Amino acid sequence: MSRLPGPPLDAATLLFATALMGFVMAAFALSAARAMPAQRDSLRLWAGAMVATGVAFLLYYLRGHIDWYLSFIGGNAAAILIPSLLLRAQYQLVQAPPPRRALMATGVWGFGGVAVSAALQWDANLAAITMSSSLAAMALLYGRIMTSHPVARTLPGAPFAALVALACFISFTWRAAMALLGELPPINITRTSDGPAHLGSLVAGGLFIAGASISFFSMAHELRRREVLEHARRDGLTGVLTRTAFFEAAEQLDPTRPCAVAMIDLDHFKQVNDEHGHANGDLALAHMARLIAGGVRGQDLVGRYGGEEFCVLLRHCGTTEALGFGERLVQQARRSAVRLPDGRRLQCTLSVGMACHPGQDGGVPAPAFQLDALLRQADNALYRAKHAGRNQAVLA
Repeated sequence: MSRLPGPPLDAATLLFATALMGFVMAAFALSAARAMPAQRDSLRLWAGAMVATGVAFLLYYLRGHIDWYLSFIGGNAAAILIPSLLLRAQYQLVQAPPPRRALMATGVWGFGGVAVSAALQWDANLAAITMSSSLAAMALLYGRIMTSHPVARTLPGAPFAALVALACFISFTWRAAMALLGELPPINITRTSDGPAHLGSLVAGGLFIAGASISFFSMAHELRRREVLEHARRDGLTGVLTRTAFFEAAEQLDPTRPCAVAMIDLDHFKQVNDEHGHANGDLALAHMARLIAGGVRGQDLVGRYGGEEFCVLLRHCGTTEALGFGERLVQQARRSAVRLPDGRRLQCTLSVGMACHPGQDGGVPAPAFQLDALLRQADNALYRAKHAGRNQAVLA
């Protein structure tokens, strides 16, 4: 059977192709970093890992044409740096603290064998054992964050990344065990190492770089997409939910559980704008929004209803808790002040109207939950608070 035309599948071709792919992936990561500000640091770390990939495989490719110590020590140093940077990039992407001690320990262990082998001119099998076991440990750490971190698990590229990490863990563990038992020839990747084991390891390395990069870029893109969607759901001035986003989120409420709705209005806001200017009025709105958002729980919703009015939905909240929330909010607003750019302090107050949904009480079915009706009740209570002198909370 005649051989198919094309470049031969030999070590030299694979080494050069993987080095080139590393540099191309680095350029792509740096380009993506400019378009993704929130993911910039993680993408730069990934670019660093890809540069290390290019350097490592290029030094392997040049072995026999440059100083042996440079290719052996430099290539393996760059190789042990690759998974360390990849892990740091992945942890940075999901905003989790990296396991610094574990990374340092595995890096020192992996490169330690290389340094000892080079210094004492021992058989490279020691380097194979320490490098392979170190890379296996880092692959395990990589797979762990993909399967255990709450943010990483929701990303579309996480399952594929976990499978890639598992394959690398099995491969490197097997190579370390075989080298330890003396049943595997020393790993000595050069341009002329065309044995099946060496070619297989080079193909696996190239596939790992490509697969891990694709999954990482897809995860970064998904986080960026979520960031854009979340930004669209937020009011640009105050940072709380827009009216539309508030109503959409409120639709997920369990009608069998009690809840409360608050309508909140900034007192004398027109006077604030007239006397201090609209820019300072915006500062007052943003200040009050932070005050309101800081007084709710993570499960509650805060939205800008319109103008100087805000709406709050308190989940699993009864009448007593709802009125307590409104009164605390009024007191906090009374005690706080907005610091203006010219150094003056602007004192503002709030009026709050509250309405409650009782939920299901024992065997009594819960009444139909209608957010519009509940907001109207809260708005009527707010109207009463305004006419009673403002700066107070009233329960419908």
